Amino acid sequence: MDAVLEYSHTIGFLSTEGRGFNNPIDMCIGPGGLLYVLNRAGPEVGIRLPYKRVSVCTSEGEYIQEFGTGGIKPGEFWWPSSIDYTTSGELVVSDEALNRLSFFSPEGQFLRSFGESGDGPGLLNRPSYVKCSSEGILYISDSLNHRIQRFTLAGEYIDSVVGIGELNFPWGLDLVGSDLLVCDWRDDSIKIWNQETQTRSVITSVTTGLFRPSHLITTNSGYRVISDWGNNRVIVLLGDEPRQILHGEAESSEWASEYLLANPQEAEARMLADLVPTLSGRQTSRRERSASIESYFWGPTAITSNKSGHIFIVDSCRHRLQVYKETGAPNP
Repeated sequence: MDAVLEYSHTIGFLSTEGRGFNNPIDMCIGPGGLLYVLNRAGPEVGIRLPYKRVSVCTSEGEYIQEFGTGGIKPGEFWWPSSIDYTTSGELVVSDEALNRLSFFSPEGQFLRSFGESGDGPGLLNRPSYVKCSSEGILYISDSLNHRIQRFTLAGEYIDSVVGIGELNFPWGLDLVGSDLLVCDWRDDSIKIWNQETQTRSVITSVTTGLFRPSHLITTNSGYRVISDWGNNRVIVLLGDEPRQILHGEAESSEWASEYLLANPQEAEARMLADLVPTLSGRQTSRRERSASIESYFWGPTAITSNKSGHIFIVDSCRHRLQVYKETGAPNP
């Protein structure tokens, strides 16, 4: 079977501020193709609050700037969970702890926010994901209310697209034409709603092996690429059939290489380390394998693509993005 995605390069390494990431959880493509990477960081203690920020860089890894900080004041983050670029030219960030959506200019200026805690219509309980449609409507995974709600960019409640009893802790979303695709995290499935015909379908774990899926995209060629968070892998589907499974192929990023060049003692220790150890017994479990082998995904949380066909996979516990390139259209 031909590969659908091929590894290209890696962006990032662990940094508490400046050039680098700290438990990135989501990202989006902004104006000029810039990458806006949302760092969840944590735990929520004073010294770590500045680590919660948005890092801005190019698709090749040139660092631009950062903005934001941890806290509960307007424009600050506590449990930042998702970021998207809206049709109004603003960035919107969802915060699971503060149950609010905060808006920023592409330069990082805080503009406004909305959101109130609760379980009634228009209220939020752990908004884990936000997606702006081409019509300027915000779709929000209201996770602990087990529903998808829609709002205007001004924060006005529209409706609940999918309600209680149909979802179990929804997370990542994708919009493809009239289809709304939802990563139903606790149900280990992808739920698909056609908003025009009101028909519904499900991609289950039976054929895919999904375990706690966190996000998905549909590529330019029609493949579905899913961050299979619980399995520490990324799975590529055509329809509901697996076509490729990725465990991660990361090499050192340019940022990491420059850091090691400036810190020769750490570079020497790294050269002596066994970065691909032989595993046995319990070490071969999905969690231990990813924690032990540096090139593998460890907690992949989100996926984004750009117009040139690059696929950016947020590798949260490794503080980096693994970048792949789509190779072509599906075989008939």
